[in-house]
Amino acid sequence: DPNDPGTGGKDKNPPKVKLIAPKQKLKKLPKVLRVKLRCNEACTGQVKVKGKGGIAFAGKVDLTAAGVATLKLKPKAKVKRKLKKLALRGLRSKRKLALTATANVKDRAGNAATAKLKFKVGR
Repeated sequence: DPNDPGTGGKDKNPPKVKLIAPKQKLKKLPKVLRVKLRCNEACTGQVKVKGKGGIAFAGKVDLTAAGVATLKLKPKAKVKRKLKKLALRGLRSKRKLALTATANVKDRAGNAATAKLKFKVGR
């Protein structure tokens, strides 16, 4: 198997990674932000999501085989307070929160790959 570094075959191809953000509501963000990560082989790493005003989420991913991992990223207390304020303001106006997700992952052979996704969370 060329993907198994223990058998003598060297895997030099980085994993193919894709981020997916399902449609979400701004008022649910103080509890959890859902992000899906698809990888074409077993991979581990981390996912970070950032937005304006110090909005940030982070989490780790560990896929034991090719497939999709669903991450439920929870904000810290300080970010949670900011999100609650934004949700209240966002409900009054028709504002959307723009976020950028970045995934940095490696496969078993140590090949690194990065994926980025810009998405918006509506009211």
